[in-house]
Formats: sequence, C-alpha cells, structure tokens
Amino acid sequence: MSMLSRLLGFLFNKKNKDESLPVLPPINTYKVDAVITKVKEGIPMPLDFDEDMKWEDTELIRKFEGCVLKAYPDPATGAEPVTIGWGNTTYSNGSKVKMGDILTQETADKLLLEEASKFWNKVESLVSVEVSRNQLRALTSFAYNVGLGKLGGSTLLKLLNAGKPKEEVALQFLRWNKANGAVMKGLTRRREAERDLFLS
Repeated sequence: MSMLSRLLGFLFNKKNKDESLPVLPPINTYKVDAVITKVKEGIPMPLDFDEDMKWEDTELIRKFEGCVLKAYPDPATGAEPVTIGWGNTTYSNGSKVKMGDILTQETADKLLLEEASKFWNKVESLVSVEVSRNQLRALTSFAYNVGLGKLGGSTLLKLLNAGKPKEEVALQFLRWNKANGAVMKGLTRRREAERDLFLS
C-alpha cells in the first residue's frame, strides 16, 4: 500500500473531536492505488470505476462456482487446493482453506464478495481502456477462475488494451476451456457465458 493510500485512509477515518463533521466509511485502498497508477500513466478510467463491486456483480461467478459450505479437495488432484464456499481456496486473512472447515451461508457470501472485490479492483488496474460494467463482470469472473496472473499475460487483455473490436477480444475467452490439456465441458460453458456477458 502506498504512503498516499495510508494517508488518505487516515484522513478519511479520523474522527473529528467535536463531532461536527461526519465520519466517512473506510477508503478502498485497492481502488486508490489503482486510480493513482492510472492518473500517473495518463490512462482513462473504465466506466463505473468509482463504484465498488456489488453482490449482483458476482452472479456469473456464483452460477459456475456453486456454494459448498464444507471444505472439499480439488477434483483434479484429490488434495490441494482445498476449496470452500463459492470457490474460495483462501480466507480474507490469507490463510488457506483446510479439510474439515465449515462455513455458514452468511459467512460464505461475505467471503465471496470480499475476495471477488479484490479481483474486481485488480482487473480494473490491468485494464487501460474504457469498459462497460458487464465487461468488467466478465473479466472478473474469468480472473477469479484462472487467476490474475494469467489474465495479465493473456492475449485477451493485450487485445482489449490495444483497442481491438470487442468481438475480436471476446473470442479469446473461448481459448481457456482446458484443464491439464483436456477440454472441459464446464469450462467451455463458463467461457461462453463470459464471452456473451462481455458482448452484452
């Protein structure tokens, strides 16, 4: 976190001694760092950049991840990464999910929004062109599934940031439908849904 982010967080949360001024909610430091980076580099802000991720923005993630309240091993390895809730492999404090862990539905939903919001904000920082909210939703779902590193190095992101037509960019989603070299029906359906949402 940058010094400016910490300073802004302090100023936004500092309670006025005489209570004459309202106390503002905690500042989203992920978003502040992303904004600072874009301003420094002269990059235009995506549409809705000022808005945090909302529950409805997680719809596509929820549709394909499903929610399991008891921790379970990875289907491909039979071991790690251990998953719980809406596809979470770690908790908000960074600790790994382990076998035997159990969540309530309320906690699982809260964890999803917290973790997906981190992806949402990081995706925003990777994108250097204006995008619609549905495009941001599609990109966040993609990153949540394959990882931010793979999105960051993808042809999909390169074409998007190069200003290529959205139809050309959207085709790149379909390439990411394999696990261990084999085409997976579930991944194919997810990539098609992300493509369709990106184009909508």
